[in-house]
Amino acid sequence: MKNFINLEEYFELDGLTYRVVPIRIRKRETESDFGSVNTAVMFMYVMNKFDWGNMNNSKVYLDEK
Repeated sequence: MKNFINLEEYFELDGLTYRVVPIRIRKRETESDFGSVNTAVMFMYVMNKFDWGNMNNSKVYLDEK
């Protein structure tokens, strides 16, 4: 990935954003799959901070995959 100036090994996923951390993460199997996931932070955001709604509205598309 040329867009990230070779920082892919230092990315950590916090919620829906990547954070650059001072720890090198091992390479993943695919080129588009990089960094690590901070599961504690992601869980806190998904369960407590994200605003979930409009799922009963028939005009809102809900991808169930």
